[in-house]
Amino acid sequence: MRNSKPSDVVKPVFVIGCPRSGTTIVHEVLAVHPDVAWFSSLMNRIPQLPILAVFSRLLDLPELGRRFRGVKPQNQVKYGFLNKFLPRPGECWNLWEYWCTPQFRSDMLTEIRPSDEQKLRLYHLVQLTLRYQAKSRFLAKLTGPPRMNFLLHVFPDAYFIHIIRDGRAVVNSLLTADFWRERGGLEKPWWNGLPQSYIQEWHAHGNTPPALAAVQWKYLIQLARREHKSAALRNYLEIRYEDFVRNPVESIVTILKFCELAPSARIESYLRTRISVQNMNFKWRDKFTANDLRVLNQIMGFLLRDLRYDCETDRALCSN
Repeated sequence: MRNSKPSDVVKPVFVIGCPRSGTTIVHEVLAVHPDVAWFSSLMNRIPQLPILAVFSRLLDLPELGRRFRGVKPQNQVKYGFLNKFLPRPGECWNLWEYWCTPQFRSDMLTEIRPSDEQKLRLYHLVQLTLRYQAKSRFLAKLTGPPRMNFLLHVFPDAYFIHIIRDGRAVVNSLLTADFWRERGGLEKPWWNGLPQSYIQEWHAHGNTPPALAAVQWKYLIQLARREHKSAALRNYLEIRYEDFVRNPVESIVTILKFCELAPSARIESYLRTRISVQNMNFKWRDKFTANDLRVLNQIMGFLLRDLRYDCETDRALCSN
């Protein structure tokens, strides 16, 4: 892979999954890989200037990388002015909307295919990102709808890493997340195109916020699996958040091998020294009422079992 030209888009890697499922930490770890380029927070601020991707190379400098990789922007008081403006890997929705389609952030894209112009623009953006960062592989994180069928029309050799977390923990986390609450996530579907049957299921459970989040979690996972099957996609891997938390090194090694990325001493060092992963899945047990648990059971129980979550321990929730 090191022999590829920097401008060639070869086997891009997309980390996908429902919000609050662990996609961010997995994406951040993979972004440490020395062969990988990614969209940055600077590029997202001014999407018309993809040349800003060149500043991501600052984090390849040993001292800057050691000091600032993995440090959150909210810690800028501790780390000063520089930390606020250093490039960081992220979802970068402004870039996707400007270079591809305004529908990219908010739509399921299940029935939408990119136009020839959109294909050329998006492919060119990734080419430029690779060139400016002097890397051979591209990485992106996209939460919500998987968008796999859409992306495969642009990048037919793409790899998709689907991060899945216990739906009960996801629902609990979404209900307390500021972005979800402030932008209407408690009252209406977050993405356009949620099928009517899922909306009716939400209505049937009293239009409650937990039911709304639960039907969307269920649909997003089912949609990813359906797109995987319909495309006969071999380059698709599911990683449970709980397995990553239990053994992040093993999970990352599995992902790297699957995506045909070389082992990375930089990632191994990052995992040892820069991150602390904790399983927070227990919080939902104390947050939901008995009625909430009954609703979650009716909506998600069969899929939780299929995903190998512990329904013996949680018999009250997962039994029919």
